[in-house]
Formats: sequence, structure tokens, C-alpha cells
Amino acid sequence: EAQAVADVLKQPETTLNTLSQCILNVAKLRVSLEEHAELADDESGRLKLKNSVDGLLETVEVFRRTLGSGLDRLVSQAKPRLRAQMDSTLGAADVSFEVSEQEYAASCGGDADQFIWALLDLCETCIREGSEKLDLDNAGQIGLRVASFVAKGIEHAVVSKRFTQFGALLLDKQLRDVVRFFDGRYGLEARQRFRRLQQIVDLLNLDRVEDVHDVYTDSSSGLAPVEVKRVLAFRTDFRTEDIKRLKM
Repeated sequence: EAQAVADVLKQPETTLNTLSQCILNVAKLRVSLEEHAELADDESGRLKLKNSVDGLLETVEVFRRTLGSGLDRLVSQAKPRLRAQMDSTLGAADVSFEVSEQEYAASCGGDADQFIWALLDLCETCIREGSEKLDLDNAGQIGLRVASFVAKGIEHAVVSKRFTQFGALLLDKQLRDVVRFFDGRYGLEARQRFRRLQQIVDLLNLDRVEDVHDVYTDSSSGLAPVEVKRVLAFRTDFRTEDIKRLKM
């Protein structure tokens, strides 16, 4: 029995769960010390308690960095599979978004959707494998880290493509499926991981170059003005002259 306990304690998931609980406990202790400091009768007592609180803040920061590093390491084990899936589907050279209206209609529910379904199935598997021994909070962080990696992977694929209007519409449909998957599990914080990518897709789906300010107001989305013009240039039907004339 002692050996079994020792083996469990060696598991990284046990360490991460313990760190997570320590952060909560230290936070509670900090609140308690701050309350006592307010009630202390003498300046010396208040100063000692304040120094203790400062020390706890440093301890929590170390715990958080260590926890974050451990969670990153767990997710890194899934990244090669996720990257290979995205590179072989959305990122593959023979996957084109220069599609006609007829091709768009035919693709809905077809191979293009299957790319996304296969990716989301793999995401679910990777999240389950990475978080099955973690507490609820840490499991959620695994999911959010996978969301961030997928968002960056899709963006990497997107910027190597050219788009017709219906190709952009197809990408928008696929992204909605991906965001819905993560949103249903992790909510607003997951949606924020896709904010930059969503801005790119919104730009690609404009009817006219001149409509850019309907979807882009400033760089809060993570896109700089020069990147906005670069994204617009991915559309096969947008003229270079019109893009250059834009006032951002």
C-alpha cells in the first residue's frame, strides 16, 4: 500500500492537482492575514503581517508558474497529433478554398465537413487523455490550451490559401463548428482564443473591400492594419488597388 501511494505521488497529474489546491489554500490564508493586519493594535504587528502577505504573493506566483508549465507539458504531448491532423486536412496543398457556389453546396456535409469532424474527434480524445486524472479546474485549462493551439494551427493553414467568396463562406462554416465545440465545453474564455482567427474569417467574408470598417475597428482583435490588408489580399476577387487605397 505504501508503494502504491508513492507511485501515485510520482504522477505529474497528482503534482498539478496538489499545486492547484495549494494556490487556493494560500489565497485563503492571505485573506485571513490581511484581515488580521487590519485589526492589529500596533504598527509592528501590522508590518509583520504585511510582510507575511507579500511572501505569500511570491509563493502563489511560483506555484502558478509551475502549474502552468506542467499543464503546457501535458498538452505538448498531444500537439504532434493535432498538428499532423490540421496539416493533412485544412493545411494540405490539395485542399482549396477557391470554390464556386455549386462546389460550396456540394461540400456541405461532405469531405470538407469531415475534415472538421475528424479534427474535433481528435481534440476530444487529446483533452480526455490529458485531463482524465486532473481536477476540474486543471482539466479546463487543458481544454483551453488545446483551443489555443487549434486556433493557431487553423490560422497557419488559412494564410497559405486563396479564397473565393464561397470559399470564405465555407471556412466560416467550419470555424463555427470548431468554436461551437470549445464554447460548449469551456464558454467565453474558449471563444476568446479564437478571436483573432474569427476576425480573419470575418474579413474574408466581406462583400466589398470598402466594407472593412463594418467588421474591423482597431487592433484589439489582435490584427494590425497591415495584417488586415494582407488578409483581404487572400480573396481572389478583391482588387489590389482597392486594398491599397484603404485608410486604416
